[in-house]
Amino acid sequence: MILQELVRYYDRQRNLQDSDITPPGWIRRPLDYILVLRSDGECIDLQANFVLKNGKSVSGSALLPSIGKQALKHTNSGKDANLLWDNASFVLGLGDTRNTKLASFIETIKSWLPDTKDEAVRAVLVFLYSLTKDNARAKAIVEKFKATDEFEKRDPTIAFRLLEDGPLCVHERDNRRASR
Repeated sequence: MILQELVRYYDRQRNLQDSDITPPGWIRRPLDYILVLRSDGECIDLQANFVLKNGKSVSGSALLPSIGKQALKHTNSGKDANLLWDNASFVLGLGDTRNTKLASFIETIKSWLPDTKDEAVRAVLVFLYSLTKDNARAKAIVEKFKATDEFEKRDPTIAFRLLEDGPLCVHERDNRRASR
């Protein structure tokens, strides 16, 4: 009886809009940017998800998939990407170990979501493969959306959104949540 009430209380608290309680397999982390893609994988926007306070960027919080300890801190191997979100060095292949990190990000998606039929995940993969073919493309995207200064200051966290999905990020789609 007491355990059932505790479970109900937990569920109520978890569902509050400003709750810090996350469901199993998820983590609440700062999210700096959202890359908006068309269904063909073309990047059409890089939306900032932060505000400036006293000259510092304060990121919005997001509920993100947590597939292991890399959600809290990466190892130095460059081979421990997160699922459908990560910092720019993994998502865009920016930095010194760009090829290793981008390959790890792609492999993580493919291993966690094999043979996916999800159009949003496919769009993300098309976008990522385009980066592997053209090393300058990621930098051009950052420059196009006037985010160079922010990307030079830090390694911002990025997630994806499919244009057709409105405000939902790819990792928030119903079928992604159901698979966790």
